[in-house]
Amino acid sequence: MTYKEFLTKSYNRLRYEIGKLKPMYYKSFSQCGEDMIAGFYLPQRKGFYVDIGAYHPRKISNTCFFYLKGWNGINVDGSKKSIELFKKTRPNDINLHCCVGMADQIADIDFYMFKRAELNTLNKQALPDILKYHGQVPIAIEKISLRSMKSILDEYMPADTKIDLLSIDAEGADEEILLSNDWNRYRPKLLIVEKHCSIYDFIKSDMHQLLVANGYTLGGYSMHSYIFHDLNYHEF
Repeated sequence: MTYKEFLTKSYNRLRYEIGKLKPMYYKSFSQCGEDMIAGFYLPQRKGFYVDIGAYHPRKISNTCFFYLKGWNGINVDGSKKSIELFKKTRPNDINLHCCVGMADQIADIDFYMFKRAELNTLNKQALPDILKYHGQVPIAIEKISLRSMKSILDEYMPADTKIDLLSIDAEGADEEILLSNDWNRYRPKLLIVEKHCSIYDFIKSDMHQLLVANGYTLGGYSMHSYIFHDLNYHEF
């Protein structure tokens, strides 16, 4: 063995041994590891996300992991404080202060604010469940602009861009948000929705049936989050 071959062999062996010391995991920013499941489906370095009910740029975020990889996207939240924080920490994103739901035109609706801002919601019917599961009642009600997901995407989606990941966490308003999309035009490859129920009850829910009817299938779940992928996207 020549000296050069010895150095090459030693270097490759050292790289191998060091590689074994590297942890086979990533830091999750989601509440229950949803971003790690999404990352399995979406390993690319660049991509585009839409985060509705974004809450915080890092805490309990399904998109922070992707932002740190180099992705960008649209963040929407009814809390002005949350969106101001997004504008400071994610300046390359489009950050919108409004609520999303069924609306033919922009209108003002009641937005229920909680001490734990991640529980904020426009859905009055969700208040009993928030009290049941989180022991929280609204501390304020504000008037916030309501617009459909379609209208937001029509206005703000960059040209020639596809949605890789759609994350919705709206404390009981997720189904209404899904209904406000144009599924023929805007088809995320992967989407995350939330519903507080068992997976058995979720399979029987209207939300599950809505997504199946639009060509999506359940690809994973974590606690109260359900991850769907587009059946028309053949790379999964």
